Amino acid sequence: MDKNRLLLGVERGVLSFDKRRNRLHKIHPNTEATFSHSEPTVYRFRQEGNYLWGLCWISGLPRFDMTTETWRNFGYPQSDKSKGNTSKVWAVSDFMVKNENELWVCDWDWGLAVFNKSSERLVPLKQSPNGDVLKKPKLNIFQLSDGAIWLSCKEGLWRQNLRAKQFRELDIPFPHTWVMGMLHDEETEEYYFGMFQDSYGLACWDARAQQWIFYRPETNRQEMFNTTDIFKDSRGVLWVGVSRRGLWYVDKQSKTLKQFIPPDKNHPEQWGNTIFKIFEDSQHNLWLGTGKFGVIRLNSDRTKADYFMNNPADDNSLYGKTRFFAIAEDHRGRIWIGSRTGFCTYDPQTGKFSREIPRRLQKIGVRDGDVYSIVRDTTNAMWLTIEGQGLVKVKEQADGEFAFKVYQTDGGLKDLMLRFMTADKQGNFWIVNNGLLYFNPYNESFMLTDERNGLLENLEGDDRIMVDRYGNVFCGGQVGIGWLNEVERYSRSSISNLIIETVSINSRAVTDWNPYAERAALPTVMYDRNNFTFSYTAICFEDYDQVRYRYKLEGLEKDWNPPTTLLEARYTNLKPGKYRFVVDAAYKGNWLGYHRTVEFEISQVFWKTGWFLSFVLLTVVGIGLTIHRIRREQEEKRKRIRLKIASDLHDDVGSTLSSISIMSDLLQSRPEESANSEEMLRKIGSDARNLLDSMDDIIWSVNPQNDSFQNIIVRIREYAIPLFEPLDVKFSVVVSAGILSLQLPMEMRRNLFLIAKEAINNTAKYSGCTEASIEFSYARSILKMTVADNGRGFDASKDHARNGLRNMKFRGEKIGGKVTIRSTIGKGTTVTLVLRVG
Repeated sequence: MDKNRLLLGVERGVLSFDKRRNRLHKIHPNTEATFSHSEPTVYRFRQEGNYLWGLCWISGLPRFDMTTETWRNFGYPQSDKSKGNTSKVWAVSDFMVKNENELWVCDWDWGLAVFNKSSERLVPLKQSPNGDVLKKPKLNIFQLSDGAIWLSCKEGLWRQNLRAKQFRELDIPFPHTWVMGMLHDEETEEYYFGMFQDSYGLACWDARAQQWIFYRPETNRQEMFNTTDIFKDSRGVLWVGVSRRGLWYVDKQSKTLKQFIPPDKNHPEQWGNTIFKIFEDSQHNLWLGTGKFGVIRLNSDRTKADYFMNNPADDNSLYGKTRFFAIAEDHRGRIWIGSRTGFCTYDPQTGKFSREIPRRLQKIGVRDGDVYSIVRDTTNAMWLTIEGQGLVKVKEQADGEFAFKVYQTDGGLKDLMLRFMTADKQGNFWIVNNGLLYFNPYNESFMLTDERNGLLENLEGDDRIMVDRYGNVFCGGQVGIGWLNEVERYSRSSISNLIIETVSINSRAVTDWNPYAERAALPTVMYDRNNFTFSYTAICFEDYDQVRYRYKLEGLEKDWNPPTTLLEARYTNLKPGKYRFVVDAAYKGNWLGYHRTVEFEISQVFWKTGWFLSFVLLTVVGIGLTIHRIRREQEEKRKRIRLKIASDLHDDVGSTLSSISIMSDLLQSRPEESANSEEMLRKIGSDARNLLDSMDDIIWSVNPQNDSFQNIIVRIREYAIPLFEPLDVKFSVVVSAGILSLQLPMEMRRNLFLIAKEAINNTAKYSGCTEASIEFSYARSILKMTVADNGRGFDASKDHARNGLRNMKFRGEKIGGKVTIRSTIGKGTTVTLVLRVG
């Protein structure tokens, strides 16, 4: 095909366009289609050499030969597809070239399959147990530069796992069921493999000579030789622990396995038992952990043995009875021994065992369990795998105290089923954890390898691990070549982003939330909207199960919450205030520092806000000041009343009593002057009566029960009628509606009464009237009192010497009113008081 030609998929087939001449060149209809859709539309091309494979609807797989410009159609169904008895292509949703003879085909209904071009047969793929993606309809397929195949449909996106089954099987040419103990002798470059079940010796691979060597026991070769542990001591002796056959060693000269002869014959049951663990301490003593008979210590010359077993009556004896799998030495020379039921430490200086450290662990919640391994790291911390509890770190401080840290599933473990653990040359730990767990104790990073990303079979039970100096990892009858480097490479983050997907307040999602904002702020919410849920996730394409999250709510928490795999954080009943939610993600133990945040504020209830409290404080202070002012005014008022009463008593009562006292003295001194005596007695009686009236007025004015206007009217009547009746003066009192309920202050009431009293008294004495009246009216807070008569009157323009008129005007002004006196000779007199009330 000419390079200047552009091929386009069109309705009938392929259209050739001449780019150089900028015009159509030729159309190539697919006339070979024999199904109902003759000359079907080509929707997509995939090029394979000189061929173009086309995607057509219900028309098989058409192929266009660009050299011969001809079509060929592959795989039309020859039977009823609904019955499932055809292997040929029906309707294709997508396809891709796999190799010279095969295509990846996404059938519209069947899912992904492989199409063989020679046989024109469609072969479905076997799906792994963890999903049915390969059977999903309407799939699309594509491949990236790393070689991974991706599948997609409306349900999601899937990526081919290229890391599965990267380990190789150990091809040991000797009978066995599984491999247990292993050792790499760096001096000789020999690899020893302890085989178990149906095994009758020890396998050795000589890497220099590139050949296998099989060491068989010197005696009882017909008996199975199940190796549990292999250890090389400081003298270069290779020791082999065997199930139910005791301790053996390798004799390279005879190329046999020889049984160790005990230095004494008093403990045959110990030496004939299973040896699970072999360990040499800093004094070159060899420690042996047995299956049922405690722990044996051989001295450095291997000529003397000490036997340690549990004695329930002795707290200083060995702890545990069976399966002594773990023995290690700390930097102080203490020996740590782990068994099926827990661990203890042995002090060589005192010769006593101690459970002090396990008891301290129990105080922080770490219970006894099967201690499978104990390893000391380069910082002198001791690490233990305790089944059901996790990975435990014990670090002794300078003051003799111990610091503990426990790693569980939130810290990187797959589960709490931890078994064997070993350390590589760099100090990293490798642990059997329902898979192969890599753990870096210095930065706490981890990576789990299982069947999904490397292992041929998962690790479990009594599987052991060995890492040679080249970074090859041997475990459970398989080996990962250079896996240490692979682990370090795979430990790099596959997280491309961390997002806070949703924020919910009181179970309602924030509608305008932007999940891709690194720092976000929410509008201030009311105090009763105080229940928050933050949903977050990391965008990770590999090993998502090794992603951990941590979060905190600043304003409520200072420290991070423990790492978790949960994808949401909930906070309820938050108090009013300012908060900042922070979340971070870790990949295989490495915290990435994304620190996505959400800032928000919960408003305070209004009665707790500053302005409201200030208002209440000012109100209380104002009320207090008002009350204080009122009290002072009342106190001043009481003082004025008391002074007034005292003044009145002094003026009226005092002067009158003084006059009575003087006249009484005169009568006593001159009794013979009878004419004057009678006049004095009349004067004394008159003064006494006036005194009683004054006292009565004072008492009446002070009594608060007389504050109503009705009592004033009654008082005036009681005073006026006795004066006018003897004179045959017609007297009337006129009161407007609603005035009787009017309340007057004491001072106003008293002066009003005295003005009325003075006016009535003057009328009775001087007017010579036949009619007199007093009228009260009240409107718009103005009280008006009018005292009138029809008597002789007087000339009001002249200055009269009587004090009564001046007193009335003075009393009116005293209570804020005005007294007006109008009189006409021969027509009578009118006294008017006008004052504002209230």
